[in-house]
Amino acid sequence: MRNKNFALFVVAILALFVVMTGCSQNRTFTHATERSQISESFPRMWIDYKGEKYTFVKVYSEKEAAAIQQDNLIDTGEVTGTGDGVESDLPIFKDTATNNLFVCSSYQNQKEWVEFKR
Repeated sequence: MRNKNFALFVVAILALFVVMTGCSQNRTFTHATERSQISESFPRMWIDYKGEKYTFVKVYSEKEAAAIQQDNLIDTGEVTGTGDGVESDLPIFKDTATNNLFVCSSYQNQKEWVEFKR
């Protein structure tokens, strides 16, 4: 009887361990205030533009978009594609002052700008 209780105890501990490790919260994308900060849990985002790889810098919400010098943005006539690490078919804009790239997307009915640098 004692061995049976011990075996049940070991099985219960192992089951608890499996449940706890299998149910951990491994988020791959963070929204809200964390969205504009690069972190290890943020997915890698990039754009391949004219043979150069541009990597994610920041997401600008509608409110933060005023910080972008819109007069410096020119439409490149290109759109993001399936080989890019972002949503496809987004128009690509280039900042003439910094040479950084921007794409504009909608998230939960709000317009957002995403910046990429070489």
